[in-house]
Amino acid sequence: MFSLEWQTLRWLIDELGLVAFSYDHVHVSPFGRAAERLLPRPRPLETAGAALHVAIQPEALLRAHRERRTQAVAFGEGKAYVVPAGEASLLIVHPHEAESMQRAMAAHDTSHALGLVLAWSRLAETGGSGGVKTAMEGIRGAVEAARMALEGMPSSREVTSVREVVDEVLQLLEPLAAQRTLRVDVKVPEGLEVRAPRAVVYRALWNVVENAYTALGVGQSVEVSARRKGERVEIRVADDGPGVPEKLVPTLFTKRPRAGLSRGIGLSGVAESLAAVGGAIRLDTAHRPGACFVIELPHEAKVERNRSGVRKLDFAPRVLVVEDDAALRDLLVATFELEGIVVEARRDSLPDEIQRFDAALVDLRLDGEGDGLSLAEELRNRGFAGPIHLMSGGEPPHETWSEGLHFHRKPFDPTAVAAAVAHSIRPVVAASMGA
Repeated sequence: MFSLEWQTLRWLIDELGLVAFSYDHVHVSPFGRAAERLLPRPRPLETAGAALHVAIQPEALLRAHRERRTQAVAFGEGKAYVVPAGEASLLIVHPHEAESMQRAMAAHDTSHALGLVLAWSRLAETGGSGGVKTAMEGIRGAVEAARMALEGMPSSREVTSVREVVDEVLQLLEPLAAQRTLRVDVKVPEGLEVRAPRAVVYRALWNVVENAYTALGVGQSVEVSARRKGERVEIRVADDGPGVPEKLVPTLFTKRPRAGLSRGIGLSGVAESLAAVGGAIRLDTAHRPGACFVIELPHEAKVERNRSGVRKLDFAPRVLVVEDDAALRDLLVATFELEGIVVEARRDSLPDEIQRFDAALVDLRLDGEGDGLSLAEELRNRGFAGPIHLMSGGEPPHETWSEGLHFHRKPFDPTAVAAAVAHSIRPVVAASMGA
C-alpha cells in the first residue's frame, strides 16, 4: 500500500509556507499548521469565509470542486487555487500571494506541482505507470517544481541543457498524458544548450506542455522540438487540439492575476520570467490545427571549460545515500533535494569516487552479502573525511571506531534526518572553502 499521498502533501504545504484548507463538498477544514491557526476546526462552506474574515465565493469553489481540475478561485481580495485531492479538494493560498505577479506565479506553479504529487501517488497505489519507483521519481520532480516556484527568479548566469529539461518535464507530467493516452513526440537534439537559468526553462516548458495536455482529448498528440536559429534557440510545443480561441490571443501573455484565469496567470508569468533573461514566448498563429507555442532563448556556444580545482562558493552539498528499500530511498532523495542537497542514491554498494561527497547516509541492514556497517568502515578506510550517518530499526553500533558517527533510528521523520545531515556538513564545507 502506497500511503505517502496525504502525509507528503501536508509536509510539503508546511515546508513551503503555504496556507491550505480541504473541502469535501460540505465543510472547509484546516490542512497544515498555518491553516489551523486561522481555522482551528472545520466549518460549513457557508460560514467558513466569516470564520476566516475573508470573502469566499461558494459557487466558484463548488464549481471548481465538481470539475476536478486545478484552477483559481476568488479568495478575499486575491485568489486561491483548488487542487483535486481524492474525493476532496485542497484550497491553497500563498500567504503573500497578492503582492506581485511573481508571487501569483509562485502560487500558481506550486498548486499545480502539488496536484501532480497527488496524481503520481494515485498511480503508485494502482501499480500503474511503472510502479512505486517510477511514481517516486514523479513525486520528486513535483517537489522540485514546487521548491523552484517559491525560490523566485534566479539571479545567476547559468547554462542549461534543453534536452535534459524537456525529458524531466515530460516525465513529471506523465500522469496527465496517461489519463488521455496522448501521443508525445520529442525532437530535441542532445547537446543543445541555452544561456538561461534551468528554473526559467523548466517553468516555461512545464506550463506550456501542461496547458497542451489539459486541452487535448483522448488519443491526440503533442510534439516538442528544438533547434538553433543563429544566436537563439527555438523550442516549439505543438499539438493537434482545439487551438487557442481568437479572442484570447491578443492578451494571452499579458493578463494580470485575476480569479478564475489560472491559464492566463501561467502564461503571463512565463513571458515575464523569460523576458528577464533575454528570452520570449509567442503563439505561432500559422500552425493549424491545434496550437503551437514557441519559446526563444539565447544560445550558449560550446566552449572548453577547464577544471580549476577551486570549489564554487554557490556549491550545493552532495550526499551519498545507500538504502536497499526503493520506496524509502526515493523518499529520502526527494526530501534531501527539497533541502537543496544533491544526492546520489545506491542500493547496496559504494561508488568508485567517494571524495566528491560531503556526507554519507547508510542503512545498517542491507540485502545481499554486505552490510551497512562494513560499508561505513570501508568509507573510513578509503579516506572519506565527511560525516557518516547510519540508520536502522535496531540498536546503534558500539564498535570502538564508531566515535563521531551519527545514528538515526527507524521509523524517522525524513525532514529531521535531512536537517541533521545538513547540519553535520556545515563544518566540512566551511573548512573546504578556507573559512
